Amino acid sequence: MGLNCHYMTKPHQKRLEMEILLGDIHQLEKNGKITTSTALQPTLLAEAAKTRGVHHSKLLNKNHFLASKQLRKNPDIIIRRADKASSLVVHGREEYLQKMDNTLSDTSKFKRISRNPTNDIKRRANTTISAINA
Repeated sequence: MGLNCHYMTKPHQKRLEMEILLGDIHQLEKNGKITTSTALQPTLLAEAAKTRGVHHSKLLNKNHFLASKQLRKNPDIIIRRADKASSLVVHGREEYLQKMDNTLSDTSKFKRISRNPTNDIKRRANTTISAINA
């Protein structure tokens, strides 16, 4: 099916840890064990968003980056992000294009349209937003 490489980078790990911390604080506050100021959450999120220099993964070395570069240059493969994870999938070009053709030609999921409906959708959305704000 493809090569599935999954690892969590430091910024993602940091965000996840912050979400867990905020959840724990919220639960303690809900149980009446602590009280916090309203500025706590924005302050913590701002602090977590700060970057502290360039992060180099300890999982990847120079050879990994060179291999990645060679894979991206190979015209016979396609590298895509996986749908439900922060991982990459490597497909053979022909296999990938065939799967895409099969998926898009499935009339139970997709239908061919004669024109692009984007402008109509934008117009209706803007009309609705204007009506709400009026």
